[in-house]
Amino acid sequence: RTLAGAALREATEESGIRGLRIDPVPIDMDIHPVACQGGSLHYDVRFAIVAPAGAVEQVSDESTALGWFPPEQLPEPLADGTVQLVAPALATLRRSPLRPAP
Repeated sequence: RTLAGAALREATEESGIRGLRIDPVPIDMDIHPVACQGGSLHYDVRFAIVAPAGAVEQVSDESTALGWFPPEQLPEPLADGTVQLVAPALATLRRSPLRPAP
């Protein structure tokens, strides 16, 4: 029913992780042209999502590689598109009730 609900459903389907929590306020939005359907605009809306402690991701038919990391253990180097998401995601986690349990 909502954009955040769709994002949470997709994250659950693609990661195989149950019990994900999402902040309903997007942390980033990107609009770019794509060639499909004779050319159109593609909207990427990104949210901060927290996995439950001990969660293990599972590559699905919709993903070829996947990883969930604590903020202090992000792999290096990060892709350019990912680098720009770190600061807004961490800010969301600091202000949001979705803060992971210790």
